[in-house]
Amino acid sequence: MTPYYRFDDIPDRHRLDLLLPQQKIYGKKSGFESEEQSAAEDIERVRLLEVTNRKEALALACRLGGERTPQTMASSRFMREARLRFGASILDGLEPWPKEHIRLVTQLPRSGEVRAKHLIDQNPRDHLERLRQQINRTDPGDGSGLLISVLEAELEPNSGVLRFHTHGVATGSYINRLRELHDLGAYKARAQVAKPLQLNRINDDDSRARVFSYLLKSFWKKRWIGSVGDDSAVKRERELHRLDEPYHTDMLLWLDRHSMSNISLYMGCRMRNSKIVLTDPQLSAPYMTRTLT
Repeated sequence: MTPYYRFDDIPDRHRLDLLLPQQKIYGKKSGFESEEQSAAEDIERVRLLEVTNRKEALALACRLGGERTPQTMASSRFMREARLRFGASILDGLEPWPKEHIRLVTQLPRSGEVRAKHLIDQNPRDHLERLRQQINRTDPGDGSGLLISVLEAELEPNSGVLRFHTHGVATGSYINRLRELHDLGAYKARAQVAKPLQLNRINDDDSRARVFSYLLKSFWKKRWIGSVGDDSAVKRERELHRLDEPYHTDMLLWLDRHSMSNISLYMGCRMRNSKIVLTDPQLSAPYMTRTLT
């Protein structure tokens, strides 16, 4: 069990585990996973890793099975703590920004589609650097704001395709810069991906904790996507599932090789001591007008 004092430096208004209902790690229910759920998930991951009898999988299982939280993204316990810290940083850093100047960003570029069997060869920095370069070629506008994006992947089981994509949050000039990406071929609609680039508003301030918790997750998921009915309409399964083997083990081994810094992109800001620091606060000051009552 993670003691409460480990997070007593985070104000209650920024603690996702206090602001959100309990989540099912797989399934439909959204929210935030409990300590008990994360511990149970690590136990299940150990069991599945041991069944593979793969040498590196067995070594990872030994680390995940320890009493202390292992320092690896392959651990549900570790990711719960990372999500708490990261979520608090986002809530704190965007607190002065009115919702009108914030967009939630999802990017599914064509280049992110890879065969699941080639996962272990994927370098997360390559995916994020490609995104950085795309944005750097857009009009910087007044230079205000920030973009924070986190890389993850989703498996479509029938095709065996992993879709690397990012979930992020943008403010200020980065909103228009992202809109410019609609003109790139990488973000044109294609089979199974109707909207490769999405910029969504926050409906109300009370939903900030919920929508920001979506940026960084504690697991990857499998979701069926395919054509159904006489009109062959493309449908997405709503319920989330654990990846099948050998992809589940490959995912854990891949996550174990990388770190939070490898899957995170910061533009117009940086993360320092769990705080989001703007590169040039003066440029963003005119937008940061929200006050808490």
